[in-house]
Amino acid sequence: MTRLSVFGATLLATGLLLATVMSGAPGVTASASSDDNERPFASTIPFGDGEVTPDRFNVRAFVPTGSMSTKCLATLSESNSAVPGITVFCAPREFEGQQGILFSAFFPQPIPSGLFLSATIHQDHAHGYGTPVFYPGI
Repeated sequence: MTRLSVFGATLLATGLLLATVMSGAPGVTASASSDDNERPFASTIPFGDGEVTPDRFNVRAFVPTGSMSTKCLATLSESNSAVPGITVFCAPREFEGQQGILFSAFFPQPIPSGLFLSATIHQDHAHGYGTPVFYPGI
């Protein structure tokens, strides 16, 4: 056999093997229930001076979600005061009779006035993401 025919036979065998494996492999499917379609998975929430603590080092806000799940995620999106070292946390809280997320962003230096900060947040079993309000508690 020539080198070209060995290469061709190897290529053909590989193609047949791949076709056999792919045709027999179960496909990965994803489905969503109607409840999942009605509830947003996450939301980008804007924060400003109204959610900054008096010492101007932290953003503390309660975002109503209708959930008390401890499974929450938060990540920064945009800011006009982005500096290295901002630390972000989220945790479930009940505040003024509502269930939701406490969003906290701790800055390494004082936050200048006129803050714009947005974060993408998620909480398991959230019914939606309401308007943030300053959270004075711990």
